[in-house]
Amino acid sequence: MRPWRLPVIVVVGLALGIAGVAAQEDGDGASETPPETIVVTAEAPAGIAGPAPGIIVIEIDEVRGAGDTTLGDLLSRVPGVQLQRTGSGFESSTVRIRGSTGEQVLVLRDGRPVADGRSSSVDLSRISLAGIERVELVLGPATALYGAGGAAGAVNLITRPTESADPGIHGTGRAVWGSFGEYRGSGTTTFGGVTDRATYTADVAVDGVLSENTYRFERLGEVEERRNAGGRQGSVDLALRRENAALQLEADGSISAFRRGLPGTVEFPSASAELAEERGGVRLGATLTAIPFPTAFTVGLSRSDRGFRDDDYPLGALATDSSLTAADAELAVTFPLGAVTIRLPVSGRAEVLDDTELGETNRGILAIAPSVRSSIPLAAGSEIGVDLSGRGEVVSGGGEAPEILPSWRGSLGWTAARVPIWTGVAAAGGYRLPDFSELFLEGSAFAVGNPDLEPEESISAEWEFRLGDRYVQPEHGTSTSLVSTGFRTAVFVTEYRELIQWLPDPTGYWRPRNTGEAQMYGLEADVGADLPLGMTPWSVDGSTGVDILQARDRNEGVSFDKQLPYRPQLSFRGAVGLEHLLGHRVDASVLGRGARPITRQNTVWLDPYIDLTVGATITVIPEQARVSAEARNLLDETYVETRFYPNPGREFRIAVEVEW
Repeated sequence: MRPWRLPVIVVVGLALGIAGVAAQEDGDGASETPPETIVVTAEAPAGIAGPAPGIIVIEIDEVRGAGDTTLGDLLSRVPGVQLQRTGSGFESSTVRIRGSTGEQVLVLRDGRPVADGRSSSVDLSRISLAGIERVELVLGPATALYGAGGAAGAVNLITRPTESADPGIHGTGRAVWGSFGEYRGSGTTTFGGVTDRATYTADVAVDGVLSENTYRFERLGEVEERRNAGGRQGSVDLALRRENAALQLEADGSISAFRRGLPGTVEFPSASAELAEERGGVRLGATLTAIPFPTAFTVGLSRSDRGFRDDDYPLGALATDSSLTAADAELAVTFPLGAVTIRLPVSGRAEVLDDTELGETNRGILAIAPSVRSSIPLAAGSEIGVDLSGRGEVVSGGGEAPEILPSWRGSLGWTAARVPIWTGVAAAGGYRLPDFSELFLEGSAFAVGNPDLEPEESISAEWEFRLGDRYVQPEHGTSTSLVSTGFRTAVFVTEYRELIQWLPDPTGYWRPRNTGEAQMYGLEADVGADLPLGMTPWSVDGSTGVDILQARDRNEGVSFDKQLPYRPQLSFRGAVGLEHLLGHRVDASVLGRGARPITRQNTVWLDPYIDLTVGATITVIPEQARVSAEARNLLDETYVETRFYPNPGREFRIAVEVEW
């Protein structure tokens, strides 16, 4: 056991038994914000009492820009987040949180992992925003909140229907045309009904994409063509809800499929590689509210089938198939004891993987995750918010003995009484389990798995400060002005241990190994304002921010088998928008990255770049129909986010959206 684990477990265990003073209801905290502006709202994931350091909640309807269609589009403008793309907007992209690897970020949908089980990394370009109500983003170890994984953070997509709905049918339809032959369509519909006994809602979300995605790019002074990068995908999600004063029932199901080409890197292109996946899942939930201790129960079942083909591979045709079946269940009891609110979830997850390369293997996880939250009123109306979460998970599978893995998170925040000021500190510890490919990959031409891998570990601390009604709960400020301003800054440090990397061994095979330790530390700062333009129907809003990130190798000396996948980085972002009362809008945003190395010890550097995006929205029918156009990378920069993948240059999108 790591030396820091025992005192952490003791402290968290004692804290979970401490009684505070009366808990206070959370405010909704999310003020209406324009597109192209990501605001840190005062909301927080379930189990968090109020504002919390390192937690960002994004309401989709309030911030989606003209061309935003996928999760990758949305997260590209969030503080502390770096999006790593492998080509155009349709090609694969992964998320890094505060300099992490993509494998260390847990991506979930309604609290359930969306990774395919074979790999920890998730392609954000395939996750549609259709039917998504909000995104909860944790910057820092998130294992205590969301379970196995998330050593660097988590992204949780919330698709549950609203608590109530007006009678009738309501919906939104959206069509997008993009450059390189990309066509997207999505729609969401809500059916609402009210009787004397209950409220009923049904939500349906549909999304589809067809893309040719053939484009030209420049490499070493020559113009080349990116081929085999297109594909098609589609998904359907259905959610049902029945609610009365005593009982809430939920059921949802989803099916999705995609098939896309894998064009390879610029040095090793592939004209025939193809990846396909079919996925489906169902979830049932019930919440008892008319009892002293509200109790919620959910159970879910999902299956994904994945296949890879490359008939023209130089060393012979390749074909792999895998299927992952997962079942999960959770029972959560909330104890509103007056002095404190305690939540006690007990959950289990079982995964069975059948893979032509990895064989048949399984994994089981049992977890208990108590949390305590409280708001302590102080003199003159100020208050202190306390949140403590702990999680103990028993992980078994693959023929190994069960392992007990603890994680934790604690935060303390203070909100002023008469001015919109909030500040808080947080600390957390988490881990990432090795994925099935890292553990069980059978010997191939170049690589082999390692069943002796240890989980990656992380521990972090941060301080955050917010000033102004733009970033603090409105009820804590006294300003009634139409002008809204705000400032946010965060300072953090994260340490990783037992890092997993694929490196060559003496036999020439690439094998994953636990290779050392690293430390990341940095600063994030953002300032924004919204104000009317005199007596005109127009208003202007703007924001700007900077992220400074440093990576430090904690190993002694520099050796080939201890190269770390982290990179120091300087980033800046800015956005300005002009909006009319009828909904017309013009936007411009900029994102800049400084030069940064591929890895800490690598002499290859990625060039700096500036990505300028402009867009405009015209409202045809107020609150019902609008047309948007957007140009991304307007300066036509030829930057890369990874060493071997091209950027297509300037991209265009036109969107039509209708509400009913």
